[in-house]
Amino acid sequence: MAGRKRKDVTLEDIDRWIRQGYGSGKRESYKPWLRIQDVPSKGLSRLVPGTTVNRGHHLLSKLEFRHFLFFDFSRRYSDIQEQYPLFPLAKTQSIADKLKIRHPVYRGRWATPVVLTTDFLLTPHTLNGGVAPLPVESKYKSEFAQSKKLRRTLEKLELKRRYWKEVHGLDLLIATEDLVPDDLFYNLRVLNQVASPKAPLRANADRASFLDALATTPWRDVPLGTLLSAVGKKTGYTGREALELFKHFAWHHWIEIDLHTKLDLRVALTHLQVATDVAAREHFCARVAA
Repeated sequence: MAGRKRKDVTLEDIDRWIRQGYGSGKRESYKPWLRIQDVPSKGLSRLVPGTTVNRGHHLLSKLEFRHFLFFDFSRRYSDIQEQYPLFPLAKTQSIADKLKIRHPVYRGRWATPVVLTTDFLLTPHTLNGGVAPLPVESKYKSEFAQSKKLRRTLEKLELKRRYWKEVHGLDLLIATEDLVPDDLFYNLRVLNQVASPKAPLRANADRASFLDALATTPWRDVPLGTLLSAVGKKTGYTGREALELFKHFAWHHWIEIDLHTKLDLRVALTHLQVATDVAAREHFCARVAA
């Protein structure tokens, strides 16, 4: 399947991809059914490193990227599986027949039925406690306003909804851009860029000294840039390095800030709490997930 766009696909191709492990596995061993090299792209596809799961995630739209950052940041999930296939193929064909709609087919000569996928399958940490996995379909609101395509969009969503309910007993979540408002998306993007910081960080002692300095430096009504310059002077970092570490610790929940207010170095924070130990960090994670 390496680099091949999905055209002129045969049932033999599908069987071979299944044998190669696409669409199966857990966490780091999971291989998404669709990868960025398998679909036409207009610069919107991207391979994004994960922090919940240590592997690259194949995201096929900016909206998927928007949602992925939120899921990855939340720490609510033990596994995030993107481009998850709806097997067996015969089941989605059967549902399409019952709904009296056309099952999607691959482009090309053979009209082979498409292996449908769901954008994300999220596995909560508390799965053993009775919380079910959550399938998520990312859809722009504009897709529901295009009258020419609306009927087909709704048909395919209903096909996927019926599949998840009949085969797995799960409800499909349709998520639009409203799930992650613009300012939150901006902030998550900024924080995610330094999930692995470039600034020197010397294990726990360095982390503790930076967080202690941040916790003891007055921050109310102080521009964020000024605050981080002061913290940097206390800990031997430049202002730029202090900013990078601030973002890094915020992404990993050692720092809790208001992520619904756009970060700006010229503006003071509206909320700041610093975790002093692992238990406090876990408390921050739990609040995000709630």
